[in-house]
Amino acid sequence: MTVLAERRLIVHPRYTSPVVSIDCNVSIDPTDRLRIDYCTRGNIGELCIPRLESPQRSDNLWQYTCFELFVALENGAYLEYNFAPSTHYAAYQFARYREEMLPSFDAPVINITVQNDGATELVLTAIIDIAQVARHMTGQIGLSAVIEQRDATLSYWALAHPQAAPNFHHSDCFALTLSAFDAR
Repeated sequence: MTVLAERRLIVHPRYTSPVVSIDCNVSIDPTDRLRIDYCTRGNIGELCIPRLESPQRSDNLWQYTCFELFVALENGAYLEYNFAPSTHYAAYQFARYREEMLPSFDAPVINITVQNDGATELVLTAIIDIAQVARHMTGQIGLSAVIEQRDATLSYWALAHPQAAPNFHHSDCFALTLSAFDAR
């Protein structure tokens, strides 16, 4: 695996959380499998973390604790991936900003693993095969997370928050450039 980036997500200023930090490490292997490690630190016992289940595609994961990846494609299109600590996942393709959303099966989740000490650290690792879309990628990605507390309060984390309300689909949230895709 080649490390492409290490970044820290920031909480949207309108929200508080028992989470202190979410660090993301992005790497890729020679077969275009993208790996993202989301390391969440803080009072993990205060969070609502779904129990581990068999991996499966599920919708509406963003309404609960969920880690996300947005991948910019050519012509304003983009992909959205959702990864839950239950190991459920989702993938969607958008033709333009929040338009023509379709389930995407071109880049399936290969593996989600979760390490949760129940006290101070939760690490979710997602590995996805992006080989079929790599040649269409611009190199711009967004990393984000929705964190649910036990009282159902949500907080929203991203590389950038360009608006008064959280909006991970906003192009300014695609704040990380992966140089490995410059030559494609």
